[in-house]
Amino acid sequence: MPRYTTQQLTQTAADKARTLTAADLADFTRAAARIGEDYSLRNRFLMWVQDDQVSRVAGFRAWRQQGRRVRKGGRGLAILAPIPRPATDEQPQAAADKTAGGDSADQHGGIAACKVTYVFDISQTEPLDPCPRCGASCTCPPPTPGSARPPAPGEVTALLEALTAHNGDGGDGDGGGDGDGE
Repeated sequence: MPRYTTQQLTQTAADKARTLTAADLADFTRAAARIGEDYSLRNRFLMWVQDDQVSRVAGFRAWRQQGRRVRKGGRGLAILAPIPRPATDEQPQAAADKTAGGDSADQHGGIAACKVTYVFDISQTEPLDPCPRCGASCTCPPPTPGSARPPAPGEVTALLEALTAHNGDGGDGDGGGDGDGE
């Protein structure tokens, strides 16, 4: 997989969005459900464009915390991670008033930009040796993905319209609170 700039990645997604067939759309919807809702719909689309068999993803360190490692030579799937805008003098109180669990970008003053970061599909990983779960060299089954609902047709339509309307520039800066920033 090539290394992407933000502009190249969004242009690749826009190009794919313009040429989607009905079968592609159905395949993407299934992939988006497999990936789960921990990632924005835009990032699930970016992952699917790069690997149509993508199922469960995490960053390099997150896989290690789950007792897995990325195989040597593994190539990550590029996604967009938000870069929070620093809070202004008027925003600290508003950020302090937010309830726990709010979007970190909102607590900093919004999204200033997005950067390309990489996640790895579970098919690119293997158990750690020794396995932290059983303490031996094993073949423990990988963690099972949660079941997520497929994205609603309206969500997918809105995403595709945004990708094509902004000519692949990312438009709204949606990195969507994704991944672990690796």
